[in-house]
Amino acid sequence: MGIGTAEPRLFFHIFNCATVTQLLVNIARPAHLNQVASWLTPLDVVKFAQANSLVASTQFVPSNKWEITTLEESIGSKRASAISSHLARAQLDSLSLSFVETKYALALNQYFRSAQTISEQKYQKNSAEIAAFDAKYEHLSLDVSEFPVPSSRQQEGYVAAGFIHQDSRSFMAFRAFPVARRLADDNRSMIGETELILADVEFRVGLEQSNLGDIYVDKAMLYQMVSRVPVTQNISNWSSSFNIGINRVLTGERKRKLIVQSEFGLGFTREVMQGLGGYSDIIVGAGANKHEAFVYAKPVIGLYAYTKLNSKLAVSLSRTYNQYGSDEPIDAVSFSLHQYGFENIALDFEVNIQKVADEYESSAAFMLGYRF
Repeated sequence: MGIGTAEPRLFFHIFNCATVTQLLVNIARPAHLNQVASWLTPLDVVKFAQANSLVASTQFVPSNKWEITTLEESIGSKRASAISSHLARAQLDSLSLSFVETKYALALNQYFRSAQTISEQKYQKNSAEIAAFDAKYEHLSLDVSEFPVPSSRQQEGYVAAGFIHQDSRSFMAFRAFPVARRLADDNRSMIGETELILADVEFRVGLEQSNLGDIYVDKAMLYQMVSRVPVTQNISNWSSSFNIGINRVLTGERKRKLIVQSEFGLGFTREVMQGLGGYSDIIVGAGANKHEAFVYAKPVIGLYAYTKLNSKLAVSLSRTYNQYGSDEPIDAVSFSLHQYGFENIALDFEVNIQKVADEYESSAAFMLGYRF
């Protein structure tokens, strides 16, 4: 959502920002001043305040980037380009603006000023013209009722169990992390697609006679972050990703081995329309186990689409060079369907196919998750 144009200077020592915020909110409940959970996220604080009747009113204060990105989809690229060029020349008086276009011009003018794209003189002249348009629409406001609000989001803790068929064998699968915002979640209230997962653990238990009861750890990631911020006509946002932890990867010998890895990625995201976007990333990483260490590179392209059935479809293609020191590149395609329409219940279906030389490895998984 953003916090408008505010840029607070923050420093925390013992507690994170969410815990400090709840301590401040608790001032309104003196009898329960010290009742603070040991692990809090911003979403927890919002729900806590509402559950304890501490919210007198709410106000939606979007950032300039959020308004520019969202309203550009509404007015169209041709009209957005015209408004942008007139703002750059401080010649807005030669245009006739609708209500939505006026709000777009207001946000874009403020963004141009903060980015020092235009001079203060041009900013002030644009502001005067926009104010004249705005006065005609003083009884109108933007309708944001379709955007999810924090109190309606699923909880951020996650535990899941399911079934996975991998390498022609069947397993029970389990996954858990205490706090997360997944790419699989409903991110429509954000700018683009975001993910932040802490302490992510995945493991499998064999179900067949040859491996019945055997436990295979697939992932123990300390930190995972993805920020896919869409590029607009006037905002050239970079998308980025970073992760560090233990992961099981496919080698050039078609074996799956655990490594300690760290990856960093950079790329671009473009939203074709609201709820439909594509992205491309270049990821570089380093991995190691007790026998060897290696560096690798992985270009990725993908797309995502929200459906009217409270679901999200995602497809990605990648090619990894030098993974586990493999002489052959490893190609991968992933298809996933995520259902987020149930309260605190998440359903995930995923199919992955990897190709090494002329041989293929595949897996299919179904996971039923609970958010807490």
